[in-house]
Amino acid sequence: MRQVLKLAAALGLALAGVSSVAAQSPGRTQIAEAVEKATGQGVVEAVNEEERQLRITHDAIPALKWPPMTMAFKVAPGVRLEGLGPGAKVTFTLSKSSQGYVIDQIQRVQ
Repeated sequence: MRQVLKLAAALGLALAGVSSVAAQSPGRTQIAEAVEKATGQGVVEAVNEEERQLRITHDAIPALKWPPMTMAFKVAPGVRLEGLGPGAKVTFTLSKSSQGYVIDQIQRVQ
């Protein structure tokens, strides 16, 4: 049951953003607020170049205490999206911003 609740909280974070989870889960937000940068690995599921957004199925991100999941991330200006398409395996760095966590570095891995 505890794992189901953790997954539900993580999915809420992915769908609603950090700010709305803050009201529901202050302890989780405090952890997220303490981390300015985190690194993850995953597979690109979709690319929305117009909105500069990537949907990634990622492994667990221990620095944020996030379990493996699929979520959409905004991509910082200047980060190139060329060569990233569905199925691309990637390593990425997230930086905390006013919009939640934003990808500020990403690269394909073999």
